[in-house]
Amino acid sequence: MDGFGQNPEVFSLSQQAAKICANALQPGTNSSYKSAWGKWDRWCSIRDIDPIRCDVQHIGDYLTSLFDENMKYKTINLHRSAISRGHNLINGTPVGQNRLLVTLMRGIFNTRPPVPRYQMVWDVDTVLSCIASWGSNDSLTMKLLTCKLTMLLALTSAGRCSELQSLDTRYMKQGISHVTFQLHKLTKTCNPKNHHRSFTIHKSIIQPNICVVEKKLNPVPEMEKKSKNETKYSEIQYTTKSRS
Repeated sequence: MDGFGQNPEVFSLSQQAAKICANALQPGTNSSYKSAWGKWDRWCSIRDIDPIRCDVQHIGDYLTSLFDENMKYKTINLHRSAISRGHNLINGTPVGQNRLLVTLMRGIFNTRPPVPRYQMVWDVDTVLSCIASWGSNDSLTMKLLTCKLTMLLALTSAGRCSELQSLDTRYMKQGISHVTFQLHKLTKTCNPKNHHRSFTIHKSIIQPNICVVEKKLNPVPEMEKKSKNETKYSEIQYTTKSRS
């Protein structure tokens, strides 16, 4: 559990059990927690405070200091979660669920409510009209074909970038009027109750030029020539070349 302090409640477990506990978080979340814990640890070190066994009041002061630094609610809440993960339980409850800290976070939320991530939106019809004007796939370069496929997959699946990146034709079933992808990797939205995710994309009869199923989602010829062990059946094959 490196990066979250020497929590005795974790290290009382066997080495193997503690190692498994370390995998409870997704890599991205684990990295964010480590960064937040490091800032909390430094704050405590300057004030000679134990970051694992301190009073709730110290945590409240720390979160307030983040608010004074003009940090967003989401960022401050991340720090609360990281501290809660590394701090000892208080009266059998994670410190992040302490009533005082919950009230403090509610006050931060009301005082500095989160703003929309995107301040503007774009017209999907404009993009689809542009793609349709490109004509049939046979006339497109690999770059345009890849951009077209990527955009249509994003629009038809509403998936995250990481989910689109994990699409793999080895886990694809193609029917008469649809294509279904099974995600073979865990994503950010996966949990023990919902760990089997799939995308089903239906064929568009009205506008075949913007139908993602019409792309014939198969490995490109160059990839088929490679040995089975070397082949990566990724959907997005185009890679920009660095400028000389």
